Amino acid sequence: MCHRQVQCARHGCGHEEPIAEAKVDCQSSQCRYSAAHPRGCPTCPNTCAQWFVVR
Repeated sequence: MCHRQVQCARHGCGHEEPIAEAKVDCQSSQCRYSAAHPRGCPTCPNTCAQWFVVR
């Protein structure tokens, strides 16, 4: 499943702050967020992954 990859900087106090992010494409035709997913998929809500995972 497609997901976001976030890089963080950790400060001396332990607080983490996002400094960069990137989308990682799973290349699956069954994932709504992938570039490989066909436009106009007629059964998308029933057959394709609908959530964008944050890791």
